[in-house]
Amino acid sequence: MGGDYVVIAVLLCFLCITFHLTSVESIDVDVNPQSNEKNTTLLRPKPFHFPWRANIMDEGSGIISHISPSLYHNRDIRFFTYWTKDLKSKGCYNLQCPGFVSTSRANLVPGQAIAPPSIYGKQDHYVRLSLNKDPNSGDWVVYRHDLQKPSFLGHFPNKLCRGAPRIQALTGFVNYLKSAHGPPMGSGHFPDYDDKKSAYFKHIQNYNPNGHSSDLFGIPMIKLVDRPDCYRANNLFLEYKRGYMFNYGGPSGCVG
Repeated sequence: MGGDYVVIAVLLCFLCITFHLTSVESIDVDVNPQSNEKNTTLLRPKPFHFPWRANIMDEGSGIISHISPSLYHNRDIRFFTYWTKDLKSKGCYNLQCPGFVSTSRANLVPGQAIAPPSIYGKQDHYVRLSLNKDPNSGDWVVYRHDLQKPSFLGHFPNKLCRGAPRIQALTGFVNYLKSAHGPPMGSGHFPDYDDKKSAYFKHIQNYNPNGHSSDLFGIPMIKLVDRPDCYRANNLFLEYKRGYMFNYGGPSGCVG
């Protein structure tokens, strides 16, 4: 499909060199793997919560969920991975090329549909994921933490991610043709600090290479919302039971 695209992002960036952020860009899943296929250091810090209400469109990098009619020929919310070496070169979704390596015992694999979705204002579905660098292998390993015990989903080989990331981000974004109206982000509503109405990231923590967490206070951060008339994000705030968190999202209909 031809034409120019508009990409609108909501970003919260953690600028750090020696610290590894247990990071992700969005929301859902459904899994249960356990693997003896590779030796991993069972370093399992407290993970993020990802609400299933956040529907991300089309393009991305890392671990995320999205709706992509062009890729799947329907509008189901799906867990997916995407990898590109420099954000400019052509990359690949899911297991289409050497990128994310899924364990053979995973019951949620990249490209799989997620169900059920959250119900706006009523029921909030979420999963807990972590992405951490294995200090022995150097691989970036992905675990799910909301089952009876942590379950290993797979890993990004260390050869894909040379060096320590200087910037990592929690992000929601949309991608659409300039001639079209923008899709909804998150729940399709502006954030209002209500978990049953807004997409969110919570239990955001920063970890050093030894797996020890540190307070986010004093870490340089940048909130970037390039179209606040269409999509918004709250400032990071601290909740007693939910830790550091923020809400984000916006309705459909953005023009230009």
